[in-house]
Amino acid sequence: MKKALLVSLIALPGLLAAQSVIYTDDFESYTAGDMIAASDGTNWSTWSAAPGGTEDAAVSSAWALSGSNSLAIISTSAANGGPTDLLLKLGDKTAGIYNLSFSLYIPAGKGGYFNLQHHENITPPEYAIDVTFTADGNAAVVTTGTTSVPIGTYPHGEWFSVSMDIDLGATTSSLVVASNPAYTWASNTSSNVTTLNNQIGSIDFYAYAGGTDLGEMYIDDLTYTDNTSIGVTETAGTVLGAYPNPTRDAVTVTLAAPLSTSATVQLRDVTGSLVSAPLKVDGNKISTDLRSVPAGVYFLRVTDGAVQAVNRLVKN
Repeated sequence: MKKALLVSLIALPGLLAAQSVIYTDDFESYTAGDMIAASDGTNWSTWSAAPGGTEDAAVSSAWALSGSNSLAIISTSAANGGPTDLLLKLGDKTAGIYNLSFSLYIPAGKGGYFNLQHHENITPPEYAIDVTFTADGNAAVVTTGTTSVPIGTYPHGEWFSVSMDIDLGATTSSLVVASNPAYTWASNTSSNVTTLNNQIGSIDFYAYAGGTDLGEMYIDDLTYTDNTSIGVTETAGTVLGAYPNPTRDAVTVTLAAPLSTSATVQLRDVTGSLVSAPLKVDGNKISTDLRSVPAGVYFLRVTDGAVQAVNRLVKN
């Protein structure tokens, strides 16, 4: 019989300042219609390095997870995609452990796409992973060559989470879309070149749906963190999914294996501060009720012996 264990929020050494937020944005400081790369050239650019042009993405009030704004990635050409082709600069990192998380909304009948680049300067481009959300509700990735690998489904007409963990030291990466199991790949692979660079440089949000359908994708509550001091090298094999995520109240995180009675579970906000919210562990499931905390992005951290994992939760 499984025993339900209420886990206290005990701060472990090294976890108080474990997470360093490199960049986070809910796009509420902008006015609908503002072009993001033209407004913030420090963090954003476009594929052709032309902020303010047709590749730039507009802040939109059409859909939002938190507040009233998000970023709109909308295509006008189904066959080739575009013109929106937006880059978020990730700093050409060659060492450390990083998490890049955001929420997406794709209307019914539309799709979406993004890719991770090994460099900020994408001339020439070097693709680390391509992720396509087709208009039929399926998600697929390409990490080597042209082989497309299905990774699950995604919901139309509602917000869902995307989270990538990249461990450059261990040369491992993982991607979790909605409540699907994690997809893992080596951080030094590329789908278009043979020279393998173990580096992350930028993420490209391109208005595309992978075929003859139009791309229309909205991005909200984006967070890019340095998790090096946590040592989260087993996230992909530990965290299988969180549902519902985003949530308005309760959320359950499913793990690959049951936790021991000595495991520690913490809920923290994007600044790394400890959040007081009820946490319950039952075997390989962790449940938390977020009704008492403000809307926003949170991180559930699990430490069980040598295994450590982080999962991003969104409260709306």
